[in-house]
Amino acid sequence: MQKHRFLCLLILGLMLLIVTACAGKGTGDEPANVTPAANGIESKAAQKPGTSESGSQSVPVAGTEKKVALRLTRDFGRNSILKKTVALQKNWSVFDVLETSTRVTTAHGGGFIDSINGIKSDFGGFGGKKQDWFYYVNGIFADVGALDYYPGPGDIIWWDYHGWERMAMFPAVIGCYPEPFVRGYRGKVGPTVIMSSEDNIMLAENLQEALKAQGVASVTIKNPDAGLLKNRQGPVIVLGQWSELSQIDWLANLNNAYTKNGTCVHFTSDGLELLDYRGRVARIIDSSAGVITATGEGSGDESPLWLIVGTDRKGLQQAVDVLVTSPGKISGLFSAAIVAGEVVSLPLE
Repeated sequence: MQKHRFLCLLILGLMLLIVTACAGKGTGDEPANVTPAANGIESKAAQKPGTSESGSQSVPVAGTEKKVALRLTRDFGRNSILKKTVALQKNWSVFDVLETSTRVTTAHGGGFIDSINGIKSDFGGFGGKKQDWFYYVNGIFADVGALDYYPGPGDIIWWDYHGWERMAMFPAVIGCYPEPFVRGYRGKVGPTVIMSSEDNIMLAENLQEALKAQGVASVTIKNPDAGLLKNRQGPVIVLGQWSELSQIDWLANLNNAYTKNGTCVHFTSDGLELLDYRGRVARIIDSSAGVITATGEGSGDESPLWLIVGTDRKGLQQAVDVLVTSPGKISGLFSAAIVAGEVVSLPLE
């Protein structure tokens, strides 16, 4: 009897460990520095509704009337599945919003989202393509499971089904603009800083006014500063030509990490390389071009880094013009390159 009881307890313990691993630690096949919270339902102790991790209250924004925007896409935003506004109920999590509006199935004892609207997670088998669901809040890759994030009024919840590789990740995306500059992540918004040299001050001022018009509370312009880049206290936008920005070691090192930083671009001495989702070069631009892209320090980074950079003055001007006068052109994109006036969705296929 005692032996039988011991075996039962041992089996139960092993089952709990398996469920915990699937819901919190993952299988070991997730992208580098990405927690399985991208797909998992439960991953950390639940965040209290209406607060950030630091305990600060969510930022109220007039006119939102306790609604959130829900987006479902696939292939890095290229194909739209669902786009709707959902009335936000008290204590609702991201999972509640999703479950109310779609057909969701779960796996691993309910700790992992298996499919949304019939589109199922696929781990590729031997040598196959891994594809899964990942979610972002206001353009920030979530660091907790869908049951553990409590959105606030006006938040944009974006689920995208796409391929992934272990060394590639996308900590932040541009397609929720003007987020994350208005509401931020978990209702916490730091001051926005535009880093620009004096040569590009007029472009920086145009962008500053555009952000304020979108409802961004605090936007200042500062000279490029490696220390500020390392210790961001809010969203930072780097604006300039690559020839000048490459002189900053921190940015040069970021550019050299192009295979895994999620920007989908790589500046070279000959021009600009555009990447696929694996971080491989898919197109080379040797003419004037600009980019609008974003990254961060892993998932849940409340102070993401945006790059508005040109291969030359013309390319930079094109990138700024898109964000200032035609921001709808980047809606639903992970990153973008502007080549000959055309907005190119990144990563490339």
